[in-house]
Amino acid sequence: MLVGEAGSSPSEAYTISAPAAKIRRGKDVRLVIANDEGRSDCPRDDVLVALLGEARSCYDLVIARPERSLKQLALKTNRCRERFAQLVRVAMLAPDIIENCLDGTQPMRMTARTLLAAELPISWDGQRRLLGFA
Repeated sequence: MLVGEAGSSPSEAYTISAPAAKIRRGKDVRLVIANDEGRSDCPRDDVLVALLGEARSCYDLVIARPERSLKQLALKTNRCRERFAQLVRVAMLAPDIIENCLDGTQPMRMTARTLLAAELPISWDGQRRLLGFA
């Protein structure tokens, strides 16, 4: 019975349960409701997608200039060596993880910040487990 229907009491409380997560984006905090698989149904995360693009361009630079160190390549792109190395690791995500991020169906807690902070395994199966895809 909904509040406002005949015979209902306005003091009657209803509880709605759904898997959700508070996601911080800079100063903003959003409440994201998960679908049946624990994934976000929100439009894709443009910050996460931009990070994947940035990571791919760093990876392409490493492949194009194998004679240069990460430190040299980082300086060339005006990044610190640590950030550059993080981006190269992100570029080696499993293809299905990248597709889910582009589609906006990544796990709710997967953000650009959490992805950069993660100690990503080399194995794609390990990445899926760590990031909540398996």
